[in-house]
Amino acid sequence: MDNLISCFVIGIVELISAFRMRRNVSNLKMYKNVPDDKKHLVDTEGLKRLYFVFGLAASVPFFVCGVLSYYIGFDAYFIIVPAAVSGLLTAICVRRSYRCIPPEAEVPNNKAAIWILYSVIVTIAVVIFVVDLKQSKIEVTANSIEMEGNFDYVVPKQCLETVEIVEALPQVNNSEGGYWKFGQTFGKYRLKDDSECTFLLLDKTAPFLKMNTCNGIIYLNGKTPDATLQLAEEIRENFGDKFLNQ
Repeated sequence: MDNLISCFVIGIVELISAFRMRRNVSNLKMYKNVPDDKKHLVDTEGLKRLYFVFGLAASVPFFVCGVLSYYIGFDAYFIIVPAAVSGLLTAICVRRSYRCIPPEAEVPNNKAAIWILYSVIVTIAVVIFVVDLKQSKIEVTANSIEMEGNFDYVVPKQCLETVEIVEALPQVNNSEGGYWKFGQTFGKYRLKDDSECTFLLLDKTAPFLKMNTCNGIIYLNGKTPDATLQLAEEIRENFGDKFLNQ
């Protein structure tokens, strides 16, 4: 829900900015740089139309990301994706806006600087995103089952009630703080039957392990079917009395 609100707030800000530009471009830095005695040469209607259309387009990625984050769940860093798309549209808009200002208006051409700045910002964002990407793994000990990496989660032995191997996941209605990242799913989701469960999924391939715990139902698996079966064997060895598939 937090990601939904964040994305929608940014999208609304983009919309407001687009409508402001549709009414008046006098605050546009490019327009301010035009000498007063040559402002009449500027195609202000063209500038208004250009910034309005691109402003509307730049808001769309945030609304789309917000809706997807509600139903699928996204890591907070996925805000980089709509931000990068929106930034690209803004850079294209600025580049095209020079067509509305004739050469005799004597406005410095900053096209190259704009693209360099955009590239630097996107590169920094991608580096931060990649550095944050941690390898997740599930460890079974004598006293607990632990998820380490992107999403830390611990199921103590005394909290574990039953474990069974299942071949399908329940149908999801929306995310309740859970998130998807590169095919892995972590956190809490609301299901179609209005119940809730926690996913600790390193892959979307069956089989899965369904655990009934004192904190609700948890579905987990390994990165491959063989890894999931190995995980099941480790759980059976440590918590044999909890395992339903003997």
